[in-house]
Amino acid sequence: MFGDIESALRRNLQVREYAEEYAKSFLDAYVATQIKVIREQRGMTQSELGSCIGTTQAGVSRYEDVNYSSWSLRTLMKIARAFDVRLRVSFEPYGTLPGEVIRFDRARLETADRENDPGITGVRVNAEDVADRAVDIGAYRALAQMGQSAGKDIGGKTDGSDGDYEGTGTRDDRTGRALERGESSVFGLYSAIG
Repeated sequence: MFGDIESALRRNLQVREYAEEYAKSFLDAYVATQIKVIREQRGMTQSELGSCIGTTQAGVSRYEDVNYSSWSLRTLMKIARAFDVRLRVSFEPYGTLPGEVIRFDRARLETADRENDPGITGVRVNAEDVADRAVDIGAYRALAQMGQSAGKDIGGKTDGSDGDYEGTGTRDDRTGRALERGESSVFGLYSAIG
């Protein structure tokens, strides 16, 4: 059954106007449904979410309507913050759409908040694993904006004595700027780019 739907969708996506309209409609439905699913997963009412993002229950209801299409990044960022998740926006080829449509279900729309995210709570950065990697400049700037120096561990440990999170100076060759790694950081400051 899914194979037939996927094949038909792939054929129809070859027509530009169809592809554009279908992708837009799917995006609107995806965003609205994920807002509702995560809100319910968090045990929040529409009014409670509205209070967090500076709107009313009716405003949240509008965002959860699959026919709503006036998204702003500012609003989506507020919603992401209220859910304690990051917002991801990307450009994708049309060929990825059939797979997304087939995998569109509640379980895939739910997401852990930052506090319970196994990707950050279950992984510790070891200095030996990141010795030759560049600093993630986004994380570096985020720390700077929070008023923290890259050399301080927000958790309180600053000497790196347990062997984890130690760092040394590095150079970001793509920008030609020297960046200092912090002696300790629990924020995953190091990128996977070597």
